This record gives sequence, C-alpha cells and structure tokens, in this order.
Amino acid sequence: SERTDKMKKKLLPVLLVFTILITSGSFAFAEETNSSTYVLTLDEAIKLALANDPAYKNFDSAELNAQKQLDKAYKDQRDIKGAIRLPAELANVAVKQGYYIEQAKIGKETTKRSKFQYECKTAYLITQSYYNVKIAEDMVETTKTAYELAVKNKKNIDLQFSLGMVSQLDVNKAGYSVNETKAQLDKNERTLALAVKSFATSLFIEETDAEFVLADEIVYEDFKAVLAEDTAKAIDNRFDLYQLKSVYSQAEKYTKVTALLGQTSAQHSEALQSKLSAETNYKNAVRQTDIFINSTYNAVLDAYDALKLSEENYSIRQQEYNISVIQYDIGMITNEQLISSMNLVTSSKIQLDNAKLTYKLAVEKYNYEIAIGLGI
Repeated sequence: SERTDKMKKKLLPVLLVFTILITSGSFAFAEETNSSTYVLTLDEAIKLALANDPAYKNFDSAELNAQKQLDKAYKDQRDIKGAIRLPAELANVAVKQGYYIEQAKIGKETTKRSKFQYECKTAYLITQSYYNVKIAEDMVETTKTAYELAVKNKKNIDLQFSLGMVSQLDVNKAGYSVNETKAQLDKNERTLALAVKSFATSLFIEETDAEFVLADEIVYEDFKAVLAEDTAKAIDNRFDLYQLKSVYSQAEKYTKVTALLGQTSAQHSEALQSKLSAETNYKNAVRQTDIFINSTYNAVLDAYDALKLSEENYSIRQQEYNISVIQYDIGMITNEQLISSMNLVTSSKIQLDNAKLTYKLAVEKYNYEIAIGLGI
C-alpha cells in the first residue's frame, strides 16, 4: 500500500536502489583498482552481495510463477458454468467464490514480502560484516600506535638506565610492555584477516586474495522512536504475521464455503477447528510481537547509553594519558604508571568502536523488525 511504501522509504534508505544494475552485467558502484581490490561504500557492498547471490536471483522466477498462479485462478473461476452439485462439487464452490483467487493473491504478496525480507536481512548482515572489517582495521591501527609508543618508551628507559636514573626492573617492565603490545598487535592483525575473509564470503567473492577499501565510517544519530506507533506498524508489516494472518483469513473463507454442506457436516466441523487454530496462532503471535518490539526498543536504549559512556570514558582516558606524559617527564609518576595509562587509552578506544557498531546495528535491527521482520 501507499502507507507501507512511505514507511519503507523512511526507515530503510539503504534499500532504495537494491535492484538497480543487478542485471546490467557491470557494477559502476564498485571501483576496482586491480583484479582483487574493491573500493566500496556500505550501499555498494549491499548491492554487490545481492547481485552475486544465487538465491536472490530465484525471486524473479518465483514472482513470475506467483503471477501465473493468480492468472490461472481467475481463469478457473471464469470456466465454472451452470449449477454446482453439492457435496460432490464443493471444490467448485470455492473456485466460484474466489477462494483460490484470494489464495493466489496471498501467494503473490508472500513472494513480494519474502523478497523484501531477504533484502533487509542481507543489508543487516552485510552492515555487520562491513563494519567488523572497519573495526578490525581500527584495532590494528590503535594497537600499532600503542606498540610504537611502547617501543619509544623502552628506548627512553634504556637511556635512563644507562645514566643510572632507573632500575633494571623498570627496564624489564618496559620490555614486557613492548612484548605485550606486539602480541596484541599480531592478534588483531589475525582478527582483521579473518574479518576480511568473512566479508568476501558474504559478498560471494571467490578470490582468495581479495582486498577491500571500505569508504564509510560508522555514522549514527540520536535514536528517535514512538514505541506504540512502531509496534502497530510492525503488526501490519511483519512477514511472519502476514503469513499467519493470511492462514487465518483463508481458514475463515473456507469455513463459509463448507457451511453450505450444513453446520453439522464433518467438513464444516474440521474447517471450524482450522479457523480457531489459525486465529489463536495469529493472536498469540501479535502478543509476542508486542513484547519483541519492546525488547528490541530497549536494546537500542541500552546500546545508546553504553555508547555515551564509552565516549566519555575514552575522552577521560585520553586526558589522563596526556597528563601522565607530563607527570612522567618531571618525575611525578613511574614508568609503570605511564604504561598503565597508555593501555587504558588503547582499551577505551577499542571499547568505543565496538559500542558504536553495537548501537548502529541495534537501531537498524529495530527499523528492520518493524518494516518486515528479519527472521534471524
């Protein structure tokens, strides 16, 4: 509907041009600096993943088949001629009353929503994988800086030791700091290599030496949502609820068809039971959706609080380290205290990066769960 389309445009700007260029045979959005290096924005990465995904291509044939089923249902209805003899021709009553036309319409809409859900799920997972690489890159750079500072500090300590200003223990501690940050750097480089490999797999890129230049940083805005309104939208839009509601609707229609056989007929009794079961399943799912959207909403608020605390903590640790450098230069603190302050800056930076991604993913998940439901 027009309302649904407007909501999708508002909530999911990243999906506006999903299918553009998918069948063109070329990708203007992915700049290749050589055969295995890809320069990608997040939107471009999402498009590339969908374009390369064999399962996504199957939706084209599924949509054609759904239209054929609808056309057949209309034809079958037109072909019903004359009076219908009951109970032998009960199926023809359903055909004539448009039961199978409605069923085919539901099938067509189900295919459409299934495709949209697949696009949303892909967008969410690619966003996660894309920024996992970005964070891994940042962790490498952060620990590389820490390692360089540790090496510089070790040289200063060695000089001071040669002048008799510090003890051998200070030298040993400075050396340990170098080894510790080097080990962390090596670990983060391995993590980055694995993140890149995982990202390439998610894009269906088979080159084992593929490299990526990812242009988009993690950008986020303050969270604005009206929980009651969003819950109502979710009940209208979610794919899982649409399926259950459709089953209930068709069960209700079939009950009316079987009523022609009499209220006490076995077929009508079975139809009534199916209708009651479908109604119960749908209403229970609506209640569960209310709880789920509330929980997803709370997760966003929790992630936002954690992000703001991480930003504050990183700022404090940076200031503390700058002061520690001055204090160390004038002999107010020990080398061990300086190293400790440096490590706190490194860990708080990594914590901040992770908090940014957690918050961004929480917001995107909230929006997707309202628009269609990720099904993951």
